[in-house]
Amino acid sequence: MTAFRKALIAMTACLSMASVQAAQVDVQYSVSGSANNWVLDFSVTNNILSSSSGMDIYFFGVRLPARDIAGSPSGWNSNTWTIWNNSGYGGTDGFNNNWIAGANGAPEEVQFGETLSGFLVNVMTATAPLSVDWFAYGYGDTYTGSFDDTVYDSLANPGFEGTAGEGTNGVPEPAALALLGLGLAGLAATRRRKL
Repeated sequence: MTAFRKALIAMTACLSMASVQAAQVDVQYSVSGSANNWVLDFSVTNNILSSSSGMDIYFFGVRLPARDIAGSPSGWNSNTWTIWNNSGYGGTDGFNNNWIAGANGAPEEVQFGETLSGFLVNVMTATAPLSVDWFAYGYGDTYTGSFDDTVYDSLANPGFEGTAGEGTNGVPEPAALALLGLGLAGLAATRRRKL
């Protein structure tokens, strides 16, 4: 096996290990439509660990140029708050497209390990957004993760914030970027020696 192939395999293994740890809440979106008439479909995945098995996500929202909710998953209400502010709980403000579970008395939270999509928003801009800020709240048992600038409030009702990109959970973790940089540097050094 050539040194080039060994370096490539090692780099792939390092990146795989770095991406094994899932985000507490993973938010992605797909885009359809065309200029000045985009539809963003958000998917929310619940990985929130608690002292027993996991917490449920019951409240979710995004910050976009305007409020224009086009659809909601079954059992989710989009008419409760036109603007939601998290600053009083340790987060940021200005989330203008929001959904809460329990519409019509049907609790439809995103349970631990599940993904729910169908959070639809119209966006009337020339280009589709490259990233969107989001928040989510969990509840249930006792949260066992750590609190930082993206996780706030309380052990029984933690809030989460992040930035999602189209089809991704957003910006790669710094550890994954560092490993990628090291892998590429090693790969370049191997290629230079062979030439």
